[in-house]
Amino acid sequence: MTTSMDFEMQTSTATESSRLIAGVRVPDSSLITDAIEYARKLYEPYLFNHAMRSWLFAAKIGQSKGIDCDLEVVAVGTILHDIGLSAAVSGSNRFEVDAADAARSFVKERGISDRRAQLIWDLVALNSTVSIALHKEAEVALGTMGIAKPETSSDNFLRDFGERYLPGYKPISTVDLLMDAPFEE
Repeated sequence: MTTSMDFEMQTSTATESSRLIAGVRVPDSSLITDAIEYARKLYEPYLFNHAMRSWLFAAKIGQSKGIDCDLEVVAVGTILHDIGLSAAVSGSNRFEVDAADAARSFVKERGISDRRAQLIWDLVALNSTVSIALHKEAEVALGTMGIAKPETSSDNFLRDFGERYLPGYKPISTVDLLMDAPFEE
């Protein structure tokens, strides 16, 4: 079983601006370190592991596709994308919006520009609405790719038409994705 200890960072001696986590080279900054520690405090271990894996998946996807974007924004947004599921972050909105509001407050307190804070907000708020997030800025799309497998009709009205009118249509189920994932938690 994977524990949060598996995601301990090893600072790279090759460059001061990157670190190696679970064999994946990712950017390193005080903001990312703060986000990791904040997430570690808020999340249950299984959710912390999910958030960290999501970041690592996003980093690998970005590297393999050569996506040019603000990797610090991707890191922070991806790491904090589910904080709305923790007891410490509450509100009257969808958990994604409550999480996005909390993430924006977190980064604004650390002096992040309005533009970068908005990208983080969008990444967090839209992470479960893949069919929209993939059409946003590169940071939002890449973070979402790391969090969930893209499916263009799973979260909108087209799913209903597919289920009713297309024989054999079976949309991807988030539950099936999680149950078939190649890790234990």
